[in-house]
Formats: sequence, structure tokens, C-alpha cells
Amino acid sequence: MPLKVQFLGVESKCMNHPFVAILVVCLSLAACGPGGSDTGSASSTSTALAVQATSYANKNVAGLTTTAVPVDAVSGVLLVPTSVTFGDFFQEGAYSAFVVSTAGQAYFLRWQSASSTWVDGSATLFGTGARNTCNATYAITADFNADGKPDVFLSCSGLSNQLIFLSSGSNYVRTDPGIALDGNRAAAADINGDGALDLVLTDKNATPQIWKSILTANGSGYAVTFAKQTGWLSTTTCNGTTLPTNIDTVFLVPAIWDSAGAANTNLILGGVASGGGKPYVRLKKIDTDPVPPYYSACVAKGFLQIQEGVNNAALRDIFYQNSKFYLLTAYQPTTAEPNEIQLSSYTINTDGTPVFSVTKTLTSAAISAAGFAKQYKYNSTTFQPYEAGCTTTRCSTAAHIAPP
Repeated sequence: MPLKVQFLGVESKCMNHPFVAILVVCLSLAACGPGGSDTGSASSTSTALAVQATSYANKNVAGLTTTAVPVDAVSGVLLVPTSVTFGDFFQEGAYSAFVVSTAGQAYFLRWQSASSTWVDGSATLFGTGARNTCNATYAITADFNADGKPDVFLSCSGLSNQLIFLSSGSNYVRTDPGIALDGNRAAAADINGDGALDLVLTDKNATPQIWKSILTANGSGYAVTFAKQTGWLSTTTCNGTTLPTNIDTVFLVPAIWDSAGAANTNLILGGVASGGGKPYVRLKKIDTDPVPPYYSACVAKGFLQIQEGVNNAALRDIFYQNSKFYLLTAYQPTTAEPNEIQLSSYTINTDGTPVFSVTKTLTSAAISAAGFAKQYKYNSTTFQPYEAGCTTTRCSTAAHIAPP
């Protein structure tokens, strides 16, 4: 079933943000995949991979080609599917993985190209530091302390404090940023243009929260703290429309279709509409307003609602690829595991408005009896599973999805 697109408001000029550089870096890494030496040690001549400027860019960087961590990656340990995120954590010129077990322990895994397996390298990066986590729901990679190395933000459910694993020298330190909420998803980007990466977090019990990142000089580096910003996201009803309630997904994405090119970030939210179903809301950030709110449903800010036509549909992932905008939607009428997913494609007008193109529908039986991955990533020609704890059938090449 195609999605119904409803446009509310007008488009505005975009803020001049450093996304052109982001895309250049992504393309320069196209030849770099998960790697490292067969012994798991870094090469003395290797050059560490760059950290991208947003969590979205780090997930979708072109050089990241192996994104499924199998169920047996850590012996005797079950992994949380959505806890996986990637970066050059070992600083060896290859992508490694961060995952969390269902028992609440964090792991750093190295890719062994010779055997095509992931190997536990946690002892190297944690040292004697704490690696216990929480009821993990989602992980993202970003450079929060501005040291040029990837850090990990971990969303935690159950009204607990969220966590960050910050790079510190050659190790990673478990850090409590003092953010307490019933976490589900997270996204990171520099929202206010001060050079520090801010957070947009979903709370299962309330509207999304935005936390400003504050960098303070600390010796040769920076210490990072966060302050909640209640005025950066307006929830005021505008033009008869309000933001969805019970928002469970959030994305800060490059607005590559806007007149400012990739020099902007848009906020996309997925949640429950008053009439049922799951609407997806795109809130543009513009450069004509130097003060908050940076995102709003008001017509002056630009507002687009993409309304799903049936109930029990959940936004799982979004992609911007080959000048198209893709929505991945899971349908879950009666069971915990969706029995159908849809990948909908949109072309983008010059004014920034998406135009529905085509939808590809797949049932779990068509891909795998094990169901669908929680997230996906575009890799060259197909969308491939981006998940931890994958079974052979759930994340095999047969589970890859060709664009519609």
C-alpha cells in the first residue's frame, strides 16, 4: 500500500551547515571495509578512519560494508539486535563493532578478514574499566569529546540514565552523562552550529528531548557535558497540526535535496497519530532564525507529514541514496515480529518536497522465516541487515533488499 503524503506549510531556506564536507569524506572511504590484520592487531602503517560529523553519516558511510554481527560472535552470549554500531574504535584503519549483550555487558569486536569472523577485542579497549550497561535499546557512533575518535551513545529503557562510552587515550571509559529517561532511539548532530554534537532522544513516556553538548577544554582535549534544551523543539500546534505522540524513532539527516545542498540537518520523527497508524514528520532547520526553536511544526519552519494508510505500522529506518528518499516500514498487526515490511521510494522536487514513487512489499516468508532485521544499510546495490545477534537466515545475502 503506498503512503499518502500530506504537505502542511511551506519550504524555507536552509541553514548553512557542514554537510558538503561530510559527503566528500564518505565518498573517499568507499574502498575501505571492515578489516585489520589476521592477528587482530593494528598495522603500524594503518591510518585511522575519519569519524563522520553526524550519527546518521557514521551509520551510512560508504566504506562500512559488513554490518551484520552474527548470533555466535561472542561465545555463549546473546546480543541486543539494535545495540550495534560501528567505527574505527581500534584506530587501525578498519571498522569494528560495538554491541551489548542481553545481560548488559558491552563488547568491542574486531573483524578478521582472513576468517570472515568477528573476534572479541573488548579487553584491549576497556582495560580494567567498567563495561556494564543497561537495558540497551539503541546505539549510535559520534565524536562527542572532539578528539577525532569515535564514541558510542547508548539509549537505555526503563527510566534509567543513558550512557556514553568515551574514547580516552587508547581506552574507552563508561560515562554517565546525567540524562535520565525511558530511552528508545537517539540521533546526534551539531544543531546550533557551535561545533559540538547535540543529541535528540526519544522518551517512551514523553515528547522527544534535545540535549545541547558543551565542550570544555581539559588539558590537551575536551570534557563533554549535556544540558537539556526545552526550547529547541516546538510542540505548539500550528496550522491545525501537532507533532505525533509516543514518538519512538528519530533521525537527524542531511537535507541533500534542499537549495543549500547537504549543508543542513532535518529532524524526522515517527510516532502514533491521533487517528491511529504511524506518521513520519519532517521538520526543517533554516538559517533565517538564529535563535530557537530550531525545529517546529509551524508553517514558517516548513512541515511535512507522511501519513501511513493503515494501523500498526512502524517506521524502522530511512535512507537517502542515489537522489532518492526511502522509508522502511514494518507492519505488526498481531505478533511481536512484523509479518511484512515495505520499502517506499520518493523522488525529491527542487523545492525539497518528496513525491511518492513506488513501494516494494516483502513478507517474512519471502526473505526468511526468522523475520526481518531491525535496521538496514544501503551497500552498493542493495539494502542489507544492520543488526547484532543475526541468525544465518535472518542476515544472509538472501535477506538483502533491492531498491524498488
